Amino acid sequence: MARLRCEYCGGRISETESYCSHCGAEISRSIDSSGEQSGLSSREKLDTCSDCGERVSARAPFCPHCGAPHNKASTYQRSVKPDWGFEWRSQAEIMGYPLVHVAVGRKDGKLRVAKGIIAIGQFAFGLITFAQFGVGLLFGFGQFIFGFTAIAQFAIAIYFGLGQFATGYIAIGQLAFGYYALGQVALGKFIWKPEYCDPEAKRFFMDLARSIGIK
Repeated sequence: MARLRCEYCGGRISETESYCSHCGAEISRSIDSSGEQSGLSSREKLDTCSDCGERVSARAPFCPHCGAPHNKASTYQRSVKPDWGFEWRSQAEIMGYPLVHVAVGRKDGKLRVAKGIIAIGQFAFGLITFAQFGVGLLFGFGQFIFGFTAIAQFAIAIYFGLGQFATGYIAIGQLAFGYYALGQVALGKFIWKPEYCDPEAKRFFMDLARSIGIK
């Protein structure tokens, strides 16, 4: 019969056990199926049983040494939010990253973060990103985005930013900060705003508009 290691206390356990006989943690959530030491790196801090003084996992419903109910277990379980959301990775990868990674929600009490060439989620990091909060190394679209080019409510861009608040070499927004800035409030080298229009800014933005088919 295979012997595994508990992820939380490192004790040897049988694959048929429902709870670790050393700390009381649930086996289904606390073992490394390879049985190697790698699982010990994520070991949680153990509590002390109020009845016998032995070490016991915060996840354990009872003390494995004396059988006393472990009150902190229910507190821990209430503090960990249940898993929810959706996650999908494409099989195709580039340099170890999925071509497309979609992630929304929580898993194991942590926020899911999309990381891929194309990353889509509430929180995302990729070359091309669509997210509420994200980093798009080439392009990002969402609410709070940082990237080389960005279109967002808050677009913090290096080259081109478009949004309610926008920064970049070229910035267009209600509040715009850039070398070329167009906005209700604009700060930059060449600016175009309601009460003032720099001739170079007007020429630049008119040329930009014509280049993308806006007359």
